[in-house]
Amino acid sequence: DWDPPTAAEVGRLGANVVTLHQGNSLNPYINYPFFANATAALRGYIQRMHTAGRRVKLYFTTKELTSWATELPLFRELGTEIVTAADTLNHRRGSSYLQEQLSNYAAAWCTHSVKGSRGGRADLAFEDQALLVNGASRWCNYYVEGVRWVLRHLKLDGIYLDGIRFPREVSQRLRHVFAAAARARGGADTRAPLLDLHAGPNLRSFLEHTPYLDSLWVGENIEWGSGTPDYWLVAVSGLCWGLYSDMLGNADKEADAMRGMLFAMLARSGWAGSKPRENTKMWALWDDFGLGKAELIGWWEAERPVTLKESGAGAKRDVVVTVYRRRGEAALVVIGSWRRMGSRVGLVVDWGALGLTAATSRVSVYRAGQERATDYGALDSLNVPAGGGVIVRIDGRNAT
Repeated sequence: DWDPPTAAEVGRLGANVVTLHQGNSLNPYINYPFFANATAALRGYIQRMHTAGRRVKLYFTTKELTSWATELPLFRELGTEIVTAADTLNHRRGSSYLQEQLSNYAAAWCTHSVKGSRGGRADLAFEDQALLVNGASRWCNYYVEGVRWVLRHLKLDGIYLDGIRFPREVSQRLRHVFAAAARARGGADTRAPLLDLHAGPNLRSFLEHTPYLDSLWVGENIEWGSGTPDYWLVAVSGLCWGLYSDMLGNADKEADAMRGMLFAMLARSGWAGSKPRENTKMWALWDDFGLGKAELIGWWEAERPVTLKESGAGAKRDVVVTVYRRRGEAALVVIGSWRRMGSRVGLVVDWGALGLTAATSRVSVYRAGQERATDYGALDSLNVPAGGGVIVRIDGRNAT
């Protein structure tokens, strides 16, 4: 939408972090958040979110650059050092303005403002035409200082990268800038800004950057339907790299929240295919359970406190179990299926490993956001939908 969500709307959703994409009223110029007509409103928006206890990340990277950039005439004099030269893959000419100002270039994303579903006004004549730029050039120096500027002057909480076109050293420099920004802010909130990367099957191309990232958003051309638990672990989740990930997929189909919870993932709310109401329910469950205090024990671990009855040496790994353990207090047991038909499975619970006892524990089963209280006997036979999953919550007598 041209009009980003308000603090009240984000509060009702239950989200803690807002990611402002490009192409809206607060970030209309792609990868160029410097014009006064945009920064004043953006600064006010961030302040309102901070007052409401939310954080804000901004789409700001080096892959493309708006043709509104005041430096464009200077880039023309540098040939193709900054502006990417046209080739057989990238040869679009773009807007008439670009065609008049440049010769050897490749046009990229183009945004025309539209009236958002929230009823905000927009200038229908506005056009943001981008061109491809060389992220490994001296433009990196400008970019790093630009990030420093927005963190300092806009009090921004993080950067969203739509792919990465710069070398690893720039990621290192960004972390130094983030650390300096956190120190300069003082006050009660000394958290460093966040660095969030959007990628697809090309995630392996960015592995050298993962030590400097905080999170991933993976989708587009991901084989959601034909994938396996192993594929989701390596290609979609960030757990192999010590990161958490959101999904970019159809939450009503393959990118199911129950299967995502096997890897601590949900479809990022507010984007195409997401189910915001389902996210709200899941976040409420996380908070009520105390997920931030839990230990994740994935289905890939050798020692697990909860397993399937059929998980012997010859069992097919198309139904798997992940456990979030708060030893001695509670556990969330997530069962996810890649089978084409629904099935019934039984769980083998090592109550000692959970620090709980069967007789004194409360058991609840969650399916598609619906909770049903039961007892530990139900764990012998649970109905798991095809391509979906079930969450079992186990609370000890003294759980809080």
